[in-house]
Amino acid sequence: MVRALSLRVIPIKQPALVRPVTRVEEGDNCLVVPQRMAPPADHHLAHVLFALKHEGMNMAVLAQALPKLPERDLLEALAEAPGGAYIRKACYLWEAFTGKRLPYEENAKGNKVLLFDPDRYITGPSIRNSRWRVDFNGLGSLRYCATVERTADICALLDFEVPAKSRVFIKSLSPGMRDRVIQLGYLWRCAVP
Repeated sequence: MVRALSLRVIPIKQPALVRPVTRVEEGDNCLVVPQRMAPPADHHLAHVLFALKHEGMNMAVLAQALPKLPERDLLEALAEAPGGAYIRKACYLWEAFTGKRLPYEENAKGNKVLLFDPDRYITGPSIRNSRWRVDFNGLGSLRYCATVERTADICALLDFEVPAKSRVFIKSLSPGMRDRVIQLGYLWRCAVP
């Protein structure tokens, strides 16, 4: 889809490739997909929905690909599965990235869904979009959303609890020492270009 839509993005970290397998599974630096599950080459919405389901959130790709999709494709997919989590995510993002409103007058059906899976990504506070029943829980906003995957290294750093340990250390200092440390920090900050 990246080539078909001429998207200008950083190379995909783990592209999906069709291989002789029976189910979607992780391969060496790729996602291995059986032929029967691969979306048709010319059906770009099917590729977006597949990516949302299996590949995760790549906001750079989605921000460029979704505005290139005709609204009728989204409406047809929505009519087929009005409660589908991935089509609702796609519709929500399509409206956000195009600034247009899909001519779909009723609120979406189905349980609320989080845009980012908190088991896979570091997430922020949730903001509900009641029209699509999608909660935006990214870091930042849709205009600038940092995507941070929960890797083993990042989870280890989170488990180290740096802010909590810093607060305990700062509280252990005398008021005079705390003032000197803060002054030194400001001095150092002003000295560094």
